[in-house]
Amino acid sequence: MPALLLAFIVLPALLSGCGGGDGTLVIAAANDLEGSGILQVWVKDFQARSGRRVELIVVPDEEAFAMARHGECDLILTHIADLKEELERSGYLEGSREVMRGDFVVLGPPEDPAGVREAGSATDAFKKIAEAGQTFILRFDGSGTASRQNLIWSLSGAGTTGEWLLPTQGDAEESLREASREGAYTLAGRGSYERLASELELEILLQGDEELVDIYHAAAVSVMTYPDTDQDGALELIEYLLSENARSVMGLGAWTPSGE
Repeated sequence: MPALLLAFIVLPALLSGCGGGDGTLVIAAANDLEGSGILQVWVKDFQARSGRRVELIVVPDEEAFAMARHGECDLILTHIADLKEELERSGYLEGSREVMRGDFVVLGPPEDPAGVREAGSATDAFKKIAEAGQTFILRFDGSGTASRQNLIWSLSGAGTTGEWLLPTQGDAEESLREASREGAYTLAGRGSYERLASELELEILLQGDEELVDIYHAAAVSVMTYPDTDQDGALELIEYLLSENARSVMGLGAWTPSGE
């Protein structure tokens, strides 16, 4: 893989991006934001203010990074920091800015058989779930939430292959509904949970831990690697996402705007 990445960087003149050709700015956005309405409001407002045409593609974070790597979008909006930084180092992304942050919450059945309410951290909570042998719904869809689940399980020392783990390819809504049906634990973005809370037999058992901070970054696909990228449009959108106009719609989700 490194050799392939290097080949793409060394031969930028042979590569072409998706932007610029028909004047449409293509955004690849994390699917964990889907359902909140915030993306659609942002796009509509940005189009009205800028006069630009925008195509919004909502996919799991790993697919958004793949699109950036292959020059299939002009900008990504994701919440897996290490993959973003890897693509920046490899010359695929530039101009990255933190645009908003929210938080993950550890959810489970109200009776909380694993004692997660008494946990001192997310890592400790996951340890308790493993020690109690309680079912945990583990997303396996390439999303930012799936990435954070895997990280916390790794930090817990329990790994990601225990018998208590029930993998699912489902998205945020599907995994929450499955956890509710199974009387299981899971990790979710606060906004995803709050939209469905009245329909679920799940409660927030742990929140506010440093390991649960959820940061979204926007980054432009590099024009040095893909000359046809609409870099001007991508950077204009990033500035918009940091503006008061964009911040005014933050109430549509469980996020707070990031400072410039």
